[in-house]
Parts: sequence; structure tokens; C-alpha cells
Amino acid sequence: MSQPLPPQLLAALGRAERRLPEISAQAVERYAQSSPHYGEGFTTEHVYPVMARNCRIFGQFLLRGAAGANEDAQTQLDTLAAAAQDRAEDGLPVTDLVDSYLMIVDMICQAVLSEVSAADSAGVGALLEGMFAQARRAVYTVSDAHQQEFEAVGTETREAARDLVRELISGGPGAELAQRLGTRVAPAYVVLALHLGEHPAEPAADEVGRRIAGRRKARRVQQEIRRFLGGDVLAALERDEGMVLIPADPGPSTAWLTTIQAMMPRLEAVAGATVRGGVSAAAATADLPRAAALARNLLNLVRARNDPGALGVLDNLLVEYQLAQPTDARTSLLRVIEPLTPFPELVETLQLYFDNDFNRRRTARVLQVHPNTIDNRLAKIADLTGTDPRTSRALMLLGSALTLANLNLPGA
Repeated sequence: MSQPLPPQLLAALGRAERRLPEISAQAVERYAQSSPHYGEGFTTEHVYPVMARNCRIFGQFLLRGAAGANEDAQTQLDTLAAAAQDRAEDGLPVTDLVDSYLMIVDMICQAVLSEVSAADSAGVGALLEGMFAQARRAVYTVSDAHQQEFEAVGTETREAARDLVRELISGGPGAELAQRLGTRVAPAYVVLALHLGEHPAEPAADEVGRRIAGRRKARRVQQEIRRFLGGDVLAALERDEGMVLIPADPGPSTAWLTTIQAMMPRLEAVAGATVRGGVSAAAATADLPRAAALARNLLNLVRARNDPGALGVLDNLLVEYQLAQPTDARTSLLRVIEPLTPFPELVETLQLYFDNDFNRRRTARVLQVHPNTIDNRLAKIADLTGTDPRTSRALMLLGSALTLANLNLPGA
């Protein structure tokens, strides 16, 4: 402030400071009733001493700073910053923290104004300006301290969760890591393997920008998973892939599948990129390595699909899964349709012939050609492959070869 406050306003600040214990008690009760973080039924018995003390310190910082005589300002800020770090460790959102500080500013300003008579109101504007300047300084300090601690806690929690997921899907017990994370190993899990496509910002940025965009994408996906499935979910997500363990009942129920299927398009929406998944259930923790391997294999079967949030489920991919197994027959099966490679119109016709349940007229309508053209193309396919698609055995052979080719598997 450019001019010192008149004595009557300094006296009003002093009287307001003497009321800080009363104001602090009211602030704690008011916050407990209105804070969404604590909710109904929250009592202030255990937190009152700390919260009331911090209210008094903040009030002293405001009032003494506005008076222009606060030798303890830095000590007060350091105390408030340390308290903000504690709240971040407790999981209090920064929005709640800032809201509580603004509430206290409002209550203290009302207290100060109640101490100023109409005759002494000259200079009140400068007084309030000084209080708001102190409030901005304090709110910036506590927000910054909260953010740094919140990020550190979040990083530690994410790393602990990653370590626990890796240990469990490798066949380890995970009990010690779960204790570090403040959770327990569930008796059974559903395993969800995920692939995250590139966000539009990733290829357009430099390496640092790509990392930031990728982490942001993974963080949004993880937040949406927790919103859908609850806080007990264990997730190990990177920029382009991840593994999620969802606690489940050991029994045969598949009620979880409907929830995950509904969640997948939402993951794609929040990621701003393609998201594909493969899912499998482990009836016990000892079964997690098998379930994780199966989930990854199912993910590979749907990665190339255009369906938003495509999810690989074994019961829906029995033929594809069996064909994808690395057997000696796989390469030979692909050779069946290899002669069609130079003729994309024949491959398209064969695929649509299958898609339309071998109805040549319907296939012709889709391709906008005469049914005789379909007959001619099927005959040419038979000549090139030595396998006539108008016979039952050839249909099984060609259908299997097409299915395998469409999977676009590595090394196939």
C-alpha cells in the first residue's frame, strides 16, 4: 500500500485479530459442513486443533500484512505450505484447499468491516486491497506446495501400483507391495490389457512434447477407469499400453464384462485416441499369469479393428484365437489365398461373399455389379487358388485363410 492506514483502521485490524480464535472455530465448523471431500457425518473432533491453528495463522498473516507490520510473514507462509502438503498427502483436491482459504478470507473481511464504524470508513478500500494482496500471496504459496506434493504422492502411488501389477501378473504374491500401497490383494481379478493409440498432439510435437501428451492421455484413461470401476482397481499404464487388474468374485459370474464393454468407448473419448482392449478372468491370483497372457493375445486380435473401444473377449473370438496360435499350419493357410494378392477386387469379392452368407445376389448389390460378375470372379478365385469357394470344404479353408489374414498378426 502506498499510504499507511489511519490509526482507527489499524485499531480495527487489532480488534479483528483478537477475535481470530472465535473466527477459526466457526470456519472449521463451516468447512466441515460444506466440504465435499469430507461429506456428511464428518466431525471436527480430531482435526480441529490443526485446522483451527492454521486458520489463526492465516488470519494473522492477512491482518498483520494489511497493517504493514508482519515480521513473521515467512514463518507463517512456511507453516501454511507444510499444512497444504499434508492435505495433498491426504488426497484433498487443490480446489477444496483454495475454496477453504477463500472462505476464511471472506469471514475475516466481514469481521474487520464489523469493527469499522461509519465515521472511520475512510481508507477501507485501501485496507481491503492490502488484505487481498496478502490473500493472493498466501493462496499462491499453499497451492504451489499442494501441487508439488500431490504430484509427488501421485507419482509414488502410480509406481507402487505398477510394481504390484507387474509382480502379480508374473506370479508373485504381491502382499508386501500391496501393503505399501495401502490395499490388499484380492482373491480374484479380471485382467484388462489395453493399447492406446497416438493422440493427435503426439506426432506433431518434439520428444518432450510427445512424452507430455502421452502421459496426459494415459492419466485421463486411468482416471476414467477409476471413475467406472472404483478405487480398488490396479493400473499400470504407459503412453501406449497398459495392464489393469480389476478385483472380482472368484465365482463364474461375468457381470463385469458388461461394465467393461460400456467403459471402452468412454476411454477412447477421454484419450482422444484409439483404445483397444483384451480381457480375461483369473479365478485366483495364481492364475493371473495365464489370464494376463490371454488378455494380451485377445488384445492383439482386435488392435486393427475400426470399432471404437473394441474389446477382445475369448467367447467372441474362438475361431480367430485358434487360428492365431503359432502352429506349422498357419503359414500354409495364408498361402492358400496368396495367389489373390495381385487382384484386390477378388479379395474384396471373396470377403463380401462370406459377409453376405454366400448370397451372390446380395454380394453383387454391395459391389454394384451383375450377379454373373460374381460367378466369374468366384470361378477365377478357384482357378488361382485351386480351391473352389462354391464347395463346403473350400469355404472352410478360404474362410479360415481370410480370417487369419485379416488379423494382421506380426510374422504372419
